[in-house]
Amino acid sequence: MRNKGVVVVLAIVITLLCVYYLSFTFVSRRVQQDAVNYATDQNGALDLTRKQSYLDSIWNLPVYNLFGMEYTYKEVKENELSQGLDLQGGMHLVLEVSPVDIVRGLSGNNQDPAFVTALQTARERYKTSNENFADLFYAAFKEANPDRTLASLFASTATRGRISLSDSDDTVVSFLKEEIERAFDRSFTILKTRIDKFGTSQPNIQRLQGGGRIQVEIPGADNPQRVRKLLSGVARLEFWEVIETNDPQLSQAIMAVNQKLLNEQNIARAAQSSQKTQTGDDSKSAADSTQSALEAQLAKAASDTSSNVLDSLRSLTASPLFALSDQTIPFLYAVKDTAEINRILKREDVRAMIPRTIGWFWDVKPEPDITPGKDDLRLNFINLGRSGKPLLSGEVINDARLDYDQFARPAVSMTMNAAGSRVWAKVTATAAAKSPQGRIAIVLDNYVYTAPTVQGEIPNGNSQITGSFELEEAKDLANVLKAGSLPAPTRIVEEAYVGPSLGQLAQSQGLISSFAGLVLVVIFMVIYYAKGGIVANLALLFNIFFILGILAQFNAALTLPGIAGIVLTMGMAVDANVLIYERIREELRHGKRLREAISVGYRRAFSAIFDSNLTTFMTGMFLFIFGLGPLKGFAIVLMIGIGTSFFSAVYISRVIIEWMVRKGDDAKVSFETAIAWAVPKDKVIDFVSLRKRAYIFSSIVIAIGFVLIALQGLNLGVDFKGGRSYVVAFTQPVEATRLKSDLTASFQGAGTEVKNYGGNNVMKVTTSYLVEDESEAADEKVKAAVIQGLEAKTGKKFTENDRQLDDQHFTIASTSKVGATIADDIKSSAFTAGGLAILSIFLYILIRFRKWQFSTGAIVALIHDMLFTFAAFAIAGALGFILEIDQVFVAALLTIIGYSINDTVIIFDRIREYMGLGTSHERKKIFNSAITSTLSRTIVTSSTVLMVVVVLLFFGGETLRGFSFALVIGVVIGTYSSIFIASPLVIDLDKKGDEPVKAA
Repeated sequence: MRNKGVVVVLAIVITLLCVYYLSFTFVSRRVQQDAVNYATDQNGALDLTRKQSYLDSIWNLPVYNLFGMEYTYKEVKENELSQGLDLQGGMHLVLEVSPVDIVRGLSGNNQDPAFVTALQTARERYKTSNENFADLFYAAFKEANPDRTLASLFASTATRGRISLSDSDDTVVSFLKEEIERAFDRSFTILKTRIDKFGTSQPNIQRLQGGGRIQVEIPGADNPQRVRKLLSGVARLEFWEVIETNDPQLSQAIMAVNQKLLNEQNIARAAQSSQKTQTGDDSKSAADSTQSALEAQLAKAASDTSSNVLDSLRSLTASPLFALSDQTIPFLYAVKDTAEINRILKREDVRAMIPRTIGWFWDVKPEPDITPGKDDLRLNFINLGRSGKPLLSGEVINDARLDYDQFARPAVSMTMNAAGSRVWAKVTATAAAKSPQGRIAIVLDNYVYTAPTVQGEIPNGNSQITGSFELEEAKDLANVLKAGSLPAPTRIVEEAYVGPSLGQLAQSQGLISSFAGLVLVVIFMVIYYAKGGIVANLALLFNIFFILGILAQFNAALTLPGIAGIVLTMGMAVDANVLIYERIREELRHGKRLREAISVGYRRAFSAIFDSNLTTFMTGMFLFIFGLGPLKGFAIVLMIGIGTSFFSAVYISRVIIEWMVRKGDDAKVSFETAIAWAVPKDKVIDFVSLRKRAYIFSSIVIAIGFVLIALQGLNLGVDFKGGRSYVVAFTQPVEATRLKSDLTASFQGAGTEVKNYGGNNVMKVTTSYLVEDESEAADEKVKAAVIQGLEAKTGKKFTENDRQLDDQHFTIASTSKVGATIADDIKSSAFTAGGLAILSIFLYILIRFRKWQFSTGAIVALIHDMLFTFAAFAIAGALGFILEIDQVFVAALLTIIGYSINDTVIIFDRIREYMGLGTSHERKKIFNSAITSTLSRTIVTSSTVLMVVVVLLFFGGETLRGFSFALVIGVVIGTYSSIFIASPLVIDLDKKGDEPVKAA
């Protein structure tokens, strides 16, 4: 083997990188377990608030030392292999920014009938089009009003200086596109800030391609209503006067609060001193009952002689309000300490000591120019005045955009309307007259984005905000300033909530199915291939280790479909080793020595392995590009698994086998057992002659299935038809079918499906009630209808907390909502991914085998497999085994495509090899010989994949039931079609099929 050293070095490097990144996962689990232990009382009850407080307190503290390099808990969480929402619980949402409201706002809420009609037409077209909304609006307006210009609609005082009556339509359309894009950016910035302040670890927010949609994932969120309110609330932009720290009234109030807290600390120290004889645990309990964890640390520092003397002195003379503050800049705190400061300031007795005219807001993010390299936030005190109202609100801003100051540094220019300009002139004149000059805080959603010093009166409403802005910071601030005058409303078009109990169940099911699948494959390979099987198992373990390590390096989340991808990869990963071993066994039967047989076996198997892996990789790639939600997680694992299995099976296994051959006697290295010997090898089976029977059989089954589909339809999930679904958990068995009529009545006769879900005490309710209404009010109305219907029928009461579930209560363990528009997008993306995968496979096989008959035979077999799977679902439904067609089913279909083409390409590769030998046999004999020679490989591979898929079917949980059932059908039918459909069809399509192949 050439370049063996490169393979060994590369394997070592990848292994070390995987160990490095996976180590963060183990550290994170250890820290979380410490938090659980800290927050669990003597009765075993877990206080979630206390647990989160512990994690917040160490967020920026070192928790991991790796060869002298220290990592904070924040850095550990950023590098760990995170879990998807379906494994740990949480909430997933997709929000859509409405361009309709943005265009309407830019027109000044124009009521011109032509404008209103064009806007409604563009809205309808936008639902099914990928074009920019501004272009759709322009086309709709011009269709009905060819002689009017867009400037007549948008030239107003609100757009003065940007749009005039003389502007061309192209100028106005460009203006609309720019404003719509800025509104999308603004919504993203606002939502990102809100999510970052939500208080959960590792929230994720990203813009989705096209359509102005934003995806939000919040792990651990256990209050869906709070999340909806947080994300869908209208942004509040306000201007407030800043109270400086030298203000006498503020200073007096803060010193009084400091003295009160010091008195409390002294009392706590006295109590601690009087209880020194108690045990450590008793002391801890007493301390925890009288002061927070941070205050306890300060008290300890005061009594510890090894502590710094100055620190001890500070703790005796200052409360946490000053002790935790930066020494040079007042009221500047580390992020980890802000929770403690908030706790103090929210106390009623503390709040009563601060005048009602004084309020406070935190900075939205650290200021690197103030404290470089630190995550410190400033606490800003502001003047509420007697009315408690801001100086100005965002409605007065006409425009705000990125600009540059006199030194070419990024700045923000802001213009106000007439009413705002008059107030702004008075406000800035008052602030500038102060000594030192006053500051005005710009506040969005109760967080200060900037608080510039006023240099002088601004009489005309045109202001420039300067500072140490980075370019992106200036863009963000300009976007924020537009939040008041041009809001960008968002609506939730997709939502999924998974409760912590259901997430834990999914996690355990995933682990069980993974372990069971691994054990079955390992045992089978050893039984069938002896020592060769052991090597294949080592390669398989490397493969799984590499997948997890690379996922951690990419900072990807491991989801339940991702675990399904790993389990599936276990079955498919041995395929390359099986192909190689079968080649080696053939060479050994032909009389070659072991070392030569190994070399020839690896060389001849390479092209088939490469082709089959590449075609499967292409299906995963299109699934990743066009898939939504859980499909991406599955596609990532599938693509990574294909790459790592290719490397481990082709290269790592060869290094190990050649080392074993060099080290010991050739006779001790074997690739078959008694079971392998029992598989027939020499007898050529006439598969081609059976093709017509296969055509008839497939046609009958597919016809029956599609007749059933026409009569009863497919059981489409909310992913494809839109609607809402609820997984409801009881402690006792419930008969779901008996509840359907009552719930249908609650939903006013709308389409409703009720079925048991993974157990007789859990059921899934799916309804199209109010499917077109995506508002939060509609969500609450549908949920209330579910609860009322179940309470009336079962006599049990609903509880939000699944930990309170008992015989008298039921709970909603998870919810899912997909709007009608996004359901259409999901269907469209599924068809696109499938179509492009088939087209790319057709072209690749055409290039590799240089005959259209091979490409056509392969594609017909793939389409046959997909149709057969749909038919199997319909037949299973008619027999009472009802399964949903959802996004995960699409992943199964594309996996079937990859598996089936894998089988087909390997047979085609052997046919090409035999045809290239120049024999005079007829084509039918060549095809039969090729199929027979690869039959043992086909049986072994199908068996290993089928084993792990059956494990998924029984142990993978209800979420993966449809996925695994589709794969069981797909594996069997994919093998069948490769033998009886794809290869024989090449002969039927070739007019020279019956002519002998002449020697070259």
